[in-house]
Amino acid sequence: MRIVIPVIDFGRGGGYRVLSRLASEWSRTTEVQFIAPAFAAEPYFPTDAGIVHVNAHGRVVARETRDLAGFSRVSRAQIALTRGLRRNALPGDVILSNHFLTTLAANGVRSEGTTHVRLMQATEADYYPGDTVRARAFRLLAERADAKAPFVLVNSPEFLVDDRRRIGFIPPGVDQELFHPPPPRQPRPLVLGTIGRSEPWKGTDRVLSALRVCDLPEDARISVANFGADLSAFGDLPIDESVPGRDSDLASWYRDLDIYVVGAYGQQGGYHYPCLEALSCGVTLITPWYRPADESNSWVVESSDPSHLASGINAALSDPDERARRRQAGLITVEKHAWPVIAQQALSKLVAASEYGCPDGSP
Repeated sequence: MRIVIPVIDFGRGGGYRVLSRLASEWSRTTEVQFIAPAFAAEPYFPTDAGIVHVNAHGRVVARETRDLAGFSRVSRAQIALTRGLRRNALPGDVILSNHFLTTLAANGVRSEGTTHVRLMQATEADYYPGDTVRARAFRLLAERADAKAPFVLVNSPEFLVDDRRRIGFIPPGVDQELFHPPPPRQPRPLVLGTIGRSEPWKGTDRVLSALRVCDLPEDARISVANFGADLSAFGDLPIDESVPGRDSDLASWYRDLDIYVVGAYGQQGGYHYPCLEALSCGVTLITPWYRPADESNSWVVESSDPSHLASGINAALSDPDERARRRQAGLITVEKHAWPVIAQQALSKLVAASEYGCPDGSP
């Protein structure tokens, strides 16, 4: 069995980390190959899997650098992938798509003996709110991709709805050699942090608004790993701003925190990478309900409304002993999210889909 993973491009989002890490783990025992447009970027998250670049005719070519952006880049990538899969998919291959555009490309492959599995890491239609032509078109495409994928793996049991095509859930993993707790340190001012994003659903403003009204120690600092948030409205807060370059930098940033606060909204109950990473680094976590957070390892609040976040932060600040207990519980929680464990679980699902059509072996 060969696993073929089509990608429109290699990005910096958590979904690409998942693909890169799964592919690296699988490549130890299975042939794994990414198919990407010729002009795709180099992987931001390194992978041990092979990468094949294809042109607009679907032929394998050397990687090239082209200055394409917007609709032109996406449409050309879609054409290249659709034709590339038709030319290169072989009987026995499992095609693993993880974006609605790559799912649509894989849906167009009718090569006898191939198996197409969609890795659904979010309800993508939710990412295109509003009534613009672009939003409506992308929602329609995302919904069509979800409706037509033959097999679907989801990343949380919340998405295991009454749909026989949904053959199981695979949670995200974490590199525990990289994301690990800091060594014991001397007393120092309290550091609270969040990750800044420009997208409104990440909730940077909500976190900072909550911290503004919390009962923080006078010498407390606020650390923002800023990947696009506008912090100009919060000049009154003691904010230290940085932009971690790679995962190693991000892990170091987490380890410098005492408390991490999540301000996201939507798709609650699903897995949220910052929750997993913060817990793996031994950080106290304040969050609406996103897995793997629960009442044993985090302060789970009703919503990302600033008043709810502030209540959770104040509750955690008031009980240092309970913070220590929940941090330890968090480290135990993330042990089952080590990448080798997650990759083996996912591989068994792909093998079952390829050989039998569903995980229990029934037709």
